[in-house]
Amino acid sequence: MKKLIYLLLILPLMLTSCKKDNDVDPDLAKKIAGNYTFSSIIMDGKTYDIDETNISGEADLERETATTVTLSLDFSIGKQSNSGSIKSIELKDAGNGEVELAKDGDYIGTAGNGKFSFKMTDSEGNKFTIIGKH
Repeated sequence: MKKLIYLLLILPLMLTSCKKDNDVDPDLAKKIAGNYTFSSIIMDGKTYDIDETNISGEADLERETATTVTLSLDFSIGKQSNSGSIKSIELKDAGNGEVELAKDGDYIGTAGNGKFSFKMTDSEGNKFTIIGKH
């Protein structure tokens, strides 16, 4: 009877210890794919709500493979509309639900947890970061 009690006590421990360690989905592209609407812009170290600017737009991350996406941008600056896409953006798990985006090994932004950021340079050489929400 004692052996049966010990077995019943140990059995749940044995079942929980058999859980696989690799429960994380390695498909980073699936994790961040989707449409993001521009919500703010960071320029010269200051964050501006998108409504405070003359910029509007959205970004779409489309899965190519488990570790690459295509980024399509459709945006307006004032009355000028622009669109374009960048293929084969490489993805790297940054932890905490974030995924780093890189093109040809150069960091260009992040996505994850319902947010997207993308570093850009305008035609006059001004650098800024677009933030979008899923």
